[in-house]
Amino acid sequence: MLTRIYCEKFGQTVPRKTIRFEKGLNIVLGADGNTNSIGKSTALLIIDFCFGGNTYPKQDDVIANVGHHIIYFTFRFDGQDYHFARGTEKPDSYWECDADFNHLGDPKPIKELTDFLKTQYLPNTLRSFRTIASRFMRINGKSNYDVIKPLRAHANKADDSEAISSLEDLFGELAGLEDKKRRLEEAKKSISSFKSAQSGSWIRVQLTKKSDYKSALKTIAELEPQVAQIKARIEAGDNQDDPEISPEIVQIRADLSFETRRKSRLQAKIKKLSSFLEGESMTESDLKTLQTLFPGVDLRPLQEIATFRAQLAANVNAEIESEKTAIQDELRQAEERIAAIKKRLEALGIDPNASKSLLERYNAMSDELRRLKKQVEFYEKNAASMETRKVLNQELKGLEPNILQGISESINAELESINDRLYTVKRMAPILTFPTLSKYEYRTPNDTGTGTTYKSLIILDLALLKLSALPVLIHDSLLFSDIWKEPVSNLFAEYAQIEKQSFLAIDGIETFNEVTKATILQASRLSLGGGEDSLFGFSWAVKKKAEDAQSSE
Repeated sequence: MLTRIYCEKFGQTVPRKTIRFEKGLNIVLGADGNTNSIGKSTALLIIDFCFGGNTYPKQDDVIANVGHHIIYFTFRFDGQDYHFARGTEKPDSYWECDADFNHLGDPKPIKELTDFLKTQYLPNTLRSFRTIASRFMRINGKSNYDVIKPLRAHANKADDSEAISSLEDLFGELAGLEDKKRRLEEAKKSISSFKSAQSGSWIRVQLTKKSDYKSALKTIAELEPQVAQIKARIEAGDNQDDPEISPEIVQIRADLSFETRRKSRLQAKIKKLSSFLEGESMTESDLKTLQTLFPGVDLRPLQEIATFRAQLAANVNAEIESEKTAIQDELRQAEERIAAIKKRLEALGIDPNASKSLLERYNAMSDELRRLKKQVEFYEKNAASMETRKVLNQELKGLEPNILQGISESINAELESINDRLYTVKRMAPILTFPTLSKYEYRTPNDTGTGTTYKSLIILDLALLKLSALPVLIHDSLLFSDIWKEPVSNLFAEYAQIEKQSFLAIDGIETFNEVTKATILQASRLSLGGGEDSLFGFSWAVKKKAEDAQSSE
C-alpha cells in the first residue's frame, strides 16, 4: 500500500512536507466554506502520479506557479518498504531511493514502476496495472467519471468490449477466455488468408471442395509408388528407356533445370521492376493543357501534388534501380552457372537441350506430386482452421455468457446490499447488465437524477473494490457534490469497512452528523484551507496572493 508522499514544495499545512496514509479510507479534507482551488484534486492527482499516472505533470497551472518538482513516495508490501522518486519535468522515468529518499542509481523507465505495482497488486491479471486501476482513479481532470459508462477508461473510449475484458480480468475469468479468443482470431485470419489465396494470384488454390480433396489424395497414392520406382531405376543406372541416363547425368541435368528456373524468376523480377520505372506522372505540359481547358481554375493543389509525386518517384526509383542492379548481378551469375553446366554435359557427349524420356517423366510426375501435396496441405490447414473456429465459437458462446452472468449477479447483489444501507427508506439499486458479449449497461430503474447516478457510480466502485482484485480507489469531491445528505453521509462508513486503500477528497464536514464527522476525521490524512493552508502554501487562483508568493521566491 502507499504509505507516504513527500515534496519540498508542499506548504505549511503538510507537516514536515509529508503526507502519511493508512490502509482503508484516506481523506483529503477541505475546510468548510473555503474549499475551491486549495489543492484537493491536485493532491489526488499526485497520489495517482505515485501509482504511475500521467495527468499530474500535465497540469499547466501547477507547473506554471510551483515550477517543476520531484514527488517522493513509499509503498509497503508484506512488511517491506519500497521508496521511489518521480519528477514532473521528466515523468517518463523514476528513481529508486533509500529510506531518506536519496536516489539509488540511474533513473528507470516508468513502465518498470507500473510493472512492479502490477506484481504486487495484480499478479494474476493479464492486463497492465494502469489498464486495470486507472479507470477507478476518478479525479477532476481525468475525464473517467462517466455515470452512464462507468467502466470506461476515458471519455472518448466508446468500445464496451475493452471494459468488459478488464472486468473479466478483475474477476480472474479472462485467462481462459483470452486464450480462446486469441486462438479464434488466429483461425479467422488463417481462413481469411485462404480465401484471399483463392481469389488472388499469389498462390494457386485448386482444392476447394471435399470431393476435390479426396480425388487429390487418391492421385497422390497412385503417383508416389510410380515416382519411387522411376527414381530407383535412375539411381540404379537403368538405361533401357534412355541409354544416356546415369546418376551423374541425372544430377547435372537437375542442376541445369534448377539454374534455368532461377534465371526465369530473376528475368521476371527485372521485368516487373522495369515496369515500375516506366510509370508516368503529371508534367508541366499536362498542367498547361488543363489550364487551357479550364481557364480560371486554381491548379496550385495539382501542382503541389505533382511536385510531391515527382519527389516521391525519385526516391522510389532510386531504390528500384538499386534492387534491379542487384538482381541483374544474380542473373549474370545464374547465366554463368548455366553455361558451365552445359559445358560439363557437352564434355560427356550429351546434348544439353536433348529431351530424355525417363528423366522427363520423373520430373513431371515429381512436380505433379509436389503440387498435389501442397494443395492438400492448404486444404487440410484451412479445414482445421474452420473446425477450430466452429469449436471455439461454440465454447465462447456457451462459456462467456455464463461468466458474465456470474459476475453481474455477484456485483448486483453487492450493489443492492450497499444501496440498502444508504437509505432509511429503501430505494431502487443500480443494475449492471450485459445485453451482448460486447456491450454492458448500468442504470438505476426509475431514477436518472444526477445525485443518484453519481451515487451509483461510487457504489459500483465500492462493490468492485470489495469483490474483485481491484486494489485501490480514488474519488474526487465532485462525485459527492450532488448526492443527497443521507446517502452521502452513509457512504463513508462503506469506504471505511474495506481494508484496501481508498483516497477521497471532501468539501468540509459541517453538514454531516456526528458519527460521519468522526469517521471522516479519523480517516483524514491532509486538511487544506485557503491561502497559506492550501497544498503548496498559496492559492494562485487568488491574484494578489499568487503574485506575492511568486515575488518572494
